[in-house]
Amino acid sequence: MSCIEEIKDKFTQYDNALKTCFPKVDPKLITGILRVMKEGNEPMFTMEVFLNTNAHIDELRDWIAKKTGEVATFYDDGYHMVSAHKITLEMVHELSQHNDVDEIRGTYIQKGTASIGPTLERTQDDEYWEGQKE
Repeated sequence: MSCIEEIKDKFTQYDNALKTCFPKVDPKLITGILRVMKEGNEPMFTMEVFLNTNAHIDELRDWIAKKTGEVATFYDDGYHMVSAHKITLEMVHELSQHNDVDEIRGTYIQKGTASIGPTLERTQDDEYWEGQKE
C-alpha cells in the first residue's frame, strides 16, 4: 500500500470512529483537541453547545461548573450554551450524551488570550429554527 493510500485508509477509519463516538460533535473540535494534546498541552477551548430544549439549563450549568470550575453562559433563549475552559475528549463525549444536546462545536483559545464568547452558529441553524416553529 502506498503512503497516500495508507493516509486515505487511516482517515476513513478516523472519520468513521468520529461518527460513531462523537456523532453530535464537530470533527474540527475533536481534531483540534487531539492536536493540542499531541503537543503536550492541556487544550483550552470555547465550547459552544446547541440544545434542542432549554428545559435543563440549570443541570447543564451545574455539570460544566462541577467538571471545569467555570460558569456556562446561555444565549438564544437558552438554546446556545457557551463555556471556556480546559477540555478533554471524555468531557466532550459525556456532554454529547445528554439528551438535550444537538451539536457541540468549539474554538481553540491560544495561551494568553481569552474567550470572546459565542462566535459559532448551529450547523443547520435555519433548518433547526424552522422545525421549532411548527
